[in-house]
Amino acid sequence: MRAIGSFLSQEEISTMYYEVLNKFEGDWINKCNYKIKLDEFVKLYINHRSVLGLTVEELEDAFLTFADDKSKSIISRSELFDALNSEGETMKNSEIVRCFNTLCDSFYPKKIRESDMENTLSFLPNEISFEYFMNTILGFNTSKCPE
Repeated sequence: MRAIGSFLSQEEISTMYYEVLNKFEGDWINKCNYKIKLDEFVKLYINHRSVLGLTVEELEDAFLTFADDKSKSIISRSELFDALNSEGETMKNSEIVRCFNTLCDSFYPKKIRESDMENTLSFLPNEISFEYFMNTILGFNTSKCPE
């Protein structure tokens, strides 16, 4: 699902997994060896995809919930790191760094000590604007986004 742009939470993926497993009604051997068919995948996608997209304004509001000074539309690198590390669905420090390395095409070593995690985001600016976050990190072109 994530490979086709449907970024579900771990809870949503667990629900989807449970839905597939329930098809077997106790046949544990087939559960372990099951390959999903295209029509089943399409049903799962339709049933679990987000019905409504988010507007740019909603994304900016969500972004600014972590800012100390909301009037600037800027958050610090450490605020972003702390928010991703402690809010919502938890991510390990190494997962955060791996995600940013992938999104920003950075090539830091895959094995990083926990104590060095925040320093490994040094390729990001100290202050991150919403535009930078959308355009550079996520790869959206906000100038083309509908208002």
